[in-house]
Amino acid sequence: MFDRKNIRTHHEAINALISKYCEENGLVFNPATVSFTDTELNYKCRIQATDANGNAKLDPWEVIEIKHLIKEGNGTEEVLNADTVLGRNVHLINGKTAKILGYNHKRPKYCWRIEMGGKTVLVPNHMIMWYKGFAA
Repeated sequence: MFDRKNIRTHHEAINALISKYCEENGLVFNPATVSFTDTELNYKCRIQATDANGNAKLDPWEVIEIKHLIKEGNGTEEVLNADTVLGRNVHLINGKTAKILGYNHKRPKYCWRIEMGGKTVLVPNHMIMWYKGFAA
């Protein structure tokens, strides 16, 4: 029997297990959604291979999409010519800086996963000020 109260507990436990496994095996874990009925729990997540810097490897289409988003945001030459923006710190429209953890092409509105103040959040492209370059 699943109900809303214990689903969060199950979701957090599954996230912790998969996250630990991914850390031990050099993978990047991106938790997603849980849906449920009274008798069934459906869990979705995304696990990616890592590059030499420990960031998620992107497929060629994602690289093209990212370049387009950066151009759309009037990105500087430094940002446009970077091999990857993952793992880099950027300026946000609210005056804060954040580290880019991932990109999800399946969520065009909230496509960037960032770490800000110890929390992981999803933000749209217009929240990142590409024209300021990378933050220190």
